[in-house]
Amino acid sequence: MTFTTVCLLGWMLSYGALRYAASYPFSQELSELWPAIVYGPWLASCLSVLRAAAHGHRVTHSWVTVILFACFSMGLSIAAVPRTLPDMLVVGLPTLSSVVSLHQLVRRLASSRNEKLSGSHRAARKALR
Repeated sequence: MTFTTVCLLGWMLSYGALRYAASYPFSQELSELWPAIVYGPWLASCLSVLRAAAHGHRVTHSWVTVILFACFSMGLSIAAVPRTLPDMLVVGLPTLSSVVSLHQLVRRLASSRNEKLSGSHRAARKALR
């Protein structure tokens, strides 16, 4: 729930900046699609990371994609706003906080999965005694 909320807030805050950044070099139609071009692979990779965490798998390539497109999002958003610290934080921080939230959620999933596995191992050992 927290991850979804942070992602939605980040999207709402950075959508306009990404669209504005794309409006100068691209046509109106492409500038409207630009946020989807940046956030599409990012979202797919986030879901891949979550699925892998739920099943106990490692997905380094998905994490690389998440971080790469988060950097694209932050860089393009920051480039589209005035060069003041508050403006740069407002458009850059949501993306960073969503990646940190995803990392914490994955750690929590891995932790709960490890607790379940260690509990089932203890139960199996007791049954063998």
